[in-house]
Amino acid sequence: MVELIYISRAQKRFNEQQLAELLAVSRRNNTHNKITGLLLYDGFGSFIQVLEGTENDVKTLFEHIKNDNRHTNINRIGYQPIAQRSFGQWEMGFKLLSNENVAELEGFSQFMQAKNSYEHLSNQQNFAIKMLRYFRDNQ
Repeated sequence: MVELIYISRAQKRFNEQQLAELLAVSRRNNTHNKITGLLLYDGFGSFIQVLEGTENDVKTLFEHIKNDNRHTNINRIGYQPIAQRSFGQWEMGFKLLSNENVAELEGFSQFMQAKNSYEHLSNQQNFAIKMLRYFRDNQ
């Protein structure tokens, strides 16, 4: 199993509806392909994503992402073998969205809001966890 982390910039800002649609399609496709991970969006057009799965499945998905015209400046910032998944189910974290209904979406992550309550990740030393903490804490 491998973990791949990348950052990208959206061609145009995503609104709440577009993020909900992205989440729904991603959850369906990733469940089918046994991909897990976390997608964080800062509300201004920047994404950071962790993908976990078999090497072939992750590489195939990343190639698809690189060809997605909704993204630009796609940069892989991490890739390593992992013994276990850090994110057992697909989640998407939203930052800087004020509508409380977003938090009710299936797959919504509180990771970006939780400054000190991520004990379930405290034993994780994967590069992805370190990068996500940096992304969250330095916004």
